[in-house]
Amino acid sequence: LFNKMNEPHSRSSEIDKKRGVFKFDAELDRQFADLPTLGPYKYENGATYLGQYKNGKRHGKGIQIWTDGSSYKGYWLNDLYDLKGRLTHSDGDYYEGEFKKGVCSGVGTYEHVDGTVFTGEWSDNKQNGKGKESWVDGSTFTGEYKNSLKHGKGRFLWKDGSSYEGDFHQNEIHGFGT
Repeated sequence: LFNKMNEPHSRSSEIDKKRGVFKFDAELDRQFADLPTLGPYKYENGATYLGQYKNGKRHGKGIQIWTDGSSYKGYWLNDLYDLKGRLTHSDGDYYEGEFKKGVCSGVGTYEHVDGTVFTGEWSDNKQNGKGKESWVDGSTFTGEYKNSLKHGKGRFLWKDGSSYEGDFHQNEIHGFGT
């Protein structure tokens, strides 16, 4: 055991003010009700963890903060973040949503420090499926993604009001559309 958690990135408190403190899910909490909460514990890589354990592994609700200030608040299964949580990177970007075996998978929102926001479907840490991306200048894209690129059907709306609706291929307008 260790007596102090690492300090989270300064942007973490801004994110908490904007989105609210990460809310654990009462429904999910039930399956972990009998597990002990231990810590803080310091790992070999310097990361600190405070949360539930099962058979010596992070399992259940927990918070981990790395030495660079990156943090994860959410659920763990067998030592990997899983189910849902909020991952804040040291540069201030963050992802909140569903995880599977330590990667973004399911539905979630990724917000960059520059204000670009993507909300939609993820698999293997990439935008895959349907989603919406918006930029601070007011431009938006709503449609399909493959390996984090606009790919398939979609609609791009530029800040000046012009738009394109149709086919996209690897982030480029490609095929049929208006």
